Amino acid sequence: MYYELGAYTKTMLLLPALAVLAGRGALSAAQAEMLLKLLLGFARSLYRLQRTYRRGNWQLVGAKTLYWLGCALPEFRAAARWRRRGLDRLRDHARRGFLADGGHEERCWSYGWMSLSGLLDAYRVGLRTGYLRGANKTALARTLRRAFRWFAATVSPSGHMLNYGDGRPTSAAPVFAAARQTFPRMERGDGLLGVDRDRSCILRPSGYAFLRCGDGPDAPQMSVNFGGWGGGHTHADLLDFDLWCFGEPLLVELGRFGSYDHPLNPLFRSPGGHNQVVLDHVPMDRKNHAGREVLWHSTERADFFSAWHEAYEAGGAPVRIRRSIVFVKPAAGRAPYWLVQDVVTAREYIFQASSCLHAPRPFRRIGPGRARVRGARSCLIAFAEPGELRRFETGVDYTADEAKGRDSEDCHFAEERYRLVATRWRDVGDRRPIVFTMLLLPFRGRTAPRARVRTVAAEVTQERTWSLVAVDLAGRRDLVCFNPARAAVRPGRTTVRNVMAARLGRQWIACP
Repeated sequence: MYYELGAYTKTMLLLPALAVLAGRGALSAAQAEMLLKLLLGFARSLYRLQRTYRRGNWQLVGAKTLYWLGCALPEFRAAARWRRRGLDRLRDHARRGFLADGGHEERCWSYGWMSLSGLLDAYRVGLRTGYLRGANKTALARTLRRAFRWFAATVSPSGHMLNYGDGRPTSAAPVFAAARQTFPRMERGDGLLGVDRDRSCILRPSGYAFLRCGDGPDAPQMSVNFGGWGGGHTHADLLDFDLWCFGEPLLVELGRFGSYDHPLNPLFRSPGGHNQVVLDHVPMDRKNHAGREVLWHSTERADFFSAWHEAYEAGGAPVRIRRSIVFVKPAAGRAPYWLVQDVVTAREYIFQASSCLHAPRPFRRIGPGRARVRGARSCLIAFAEPGELRRFETGVDYTADEAKGRDSEDCHFAEERYRLVATRWRDVGDRRPIVFTMLLLPFRGRTAPRARVRTVAAEVTQERTWSLVAVDLAGRRDLVCFNPARAAVRPGRTTVRNVMAARLGRQWIACP
C-alpha cells in the first residue's frame, strides 16, 4: 500500500476526494484527520523511497506523487522537503529516463505514456501552485515537448500507439490532446505537433525505425524494433516488426493486455509471439542483446534497413540472425511492398529456425509458401524458394473469448490473434546459413495480386552469403541485391558492392 505504485494510485483518488468533500463541508473533523494521516503516511514512505534515482515508471510516478503532496499540502512541516526531493527525482527522470529522441527508457508505448503523463501532472501542479519556476520549469518543459514529438513520430497511421513490449495499440488521442492543451504552440507548422510524418525515419536512441510513405490514415507503415532491453516490460523480441496499411494493422504482434497473471501472459512475452525469426526450442537472451551494425538509408523510391543480433546460442556458440528489409514505395500506380530477408548463421550447429508472423485475422494458405490475411484489406505473404520450407503452418494464437477469460476486462485492440509459421532446417553436416526471403504486399479485395518472388542468383557458403531476388509485380520486374559481405555482385552489366541495392525499372538505388 505504501510503495510507489500503491501510494500513487491511491493518492490520485484520495487527494481530489479530500479537496472536494472538505470544500463542501461533507467531512467531519475525524474523517478529514483520517484522510490526512493516510496521505501523510504516503508522503513519508515516498520520501524514503526517493533517495536515489532508479529506472522505471514506478519511481517516476512515485516522485510525481511526493511532489504533488508537497504542493497540495504545504501546511505540513515536511512539505518543502517533499517538493525538493520529488522534484530532484523528476529532474533525474527528465534527464536520464527519457532518451535523446524523446522516447522513454522502457521502450514501451503504454508505460512510456504513463511516465510522460506523470511528468506532465507534476509540471501542471507545479505551475498551478507556483512551486515550479526557473531552470526546473525549463528542464521539465523541454523533456515534455521532446517526448510528445516522439509519440507524434511513432504512432500508427490511424493514430494508435504501438504494442511493443507490455502494451496494446490503443488510441494516442489523449497524448496529443494533452500536448495541445499544455503547449499550444507545438501545433504550429506542418505535420502532427510539428513532426513530418510523410517520410520514413529512424530513432536510434530508442531503437525503432519506421518505413512509410505518406501521412494519411490509409498510408503504409512498417515499424522495426532494433533497440536494447528496456527493463521488465520488454518482451523476447528483436528485429521484429509491425505492418499497418489501409488504416488498420495487417501484421501485428501479440502485445499484452489484462493483468500480469493473465493465463496468456507467457505467450505474449515469448519469442514466437512476435514477427521475427526464432530458433525453435532454444532460449532467447533478450536482456543482453540489441540490434548491431544498424544500417539505414531512405530515398524517395525505396528504404533500406539492416541489422543483426546474437541473442541465441547453439552448441555453446552464438547464432547470428541478420534481418534486411527493403521498402519499395508506391509509384506510377504500383502498390508498395516490403522485401524481408533473414539469414541465420552459426559457427557450430543450426537446429531449426522459424519465421513467425501474426495478424488480427486468420491467415489463409493460397499456394506453396504463399498466404494472405483474410478480409477485404489484406496482405500477401510469399516466400522465395517455397520448396525449401519444411513446414508452412497457420493457426490460432488466441480467440476473443479466450482473451476475455471469465470477465469482460479491457481486451486487446483486435481482441484476437492468428499465426503463420514457416520453418526450415539443415541436414546433418550442412553448415550453410538458413535463409528466409519474404515478400509482404498489402492489397484490397478478395483476390491476391499476381506477385512472384524468387532468387535468381546466390552464393550461400559458411563464409559468405549474397543473393539477387526478383519481384515480379504488375508487369514489371524489380531486382533486389542482399549482400552483407559486400562482395562484387554482377547483375548484368552493373557491379554491386553495397549491403543492399534495388533495381527499380532501369535505375539502381543502393544503401551506402
